[in-house]
Amino acid sequence: MKKNNVNSFAFVLPGKNEDPNGYYKQLFVEFITKEFPELTIAGFDRPYYTNMGKYIRGIDHAGAETVITVGTAPNHDINWIERPLYALEKGIVPIYNLVKDFAAIKAKLTAYRDAKYPKVSFSNWSGNNSVNIKRVGSYLYVDGKFYNENFGGYIRLG
Repeated sequence: MKKNNVNSFAFVLPGKNEDPNGYYKQLFVEFITKEFPELTIAGFDRPYYTNMGKYIRGIDHAGAETVITVGTAPNHDINWIERPLYALEKGIVPIYNLVKDFAAIKAKLTAYRDAKYPKVSFSNWSGNNSVNIKRVGSYLYVDGKFYNENFGGYIRLG
């Protein structure tokens, strides 16, 4: 687990009584992939293995009352912790409640994304090595190929 940064935080998934089928976790994953496509999710995005060859168990393995973390994992923006007390031991704060604190979680996700993946705006730009980039509507035209504005998950256009 990497050192907690200023925009890192965590939240707890609802318990089995509140959410017996894991509906809130699934809604959260759908929300992230739609609203924050830049962010990588353990288990859904590469890498699937650590540098030592160990399989990374993604948040699809997270069950009720486990902690989802943002900005704490070395390989992904969003990960999970099996033992909630481990988050406190490692100083990962604040820890929100997914259901009760959703507005705060959304605001923290926006702050995290904006700090890690700053907006890039360009109309016509010629970068290094004579790479020509032009914005055409909601697409980028890069050396003769069109890309959706979220291509690769690393560039957002404002």
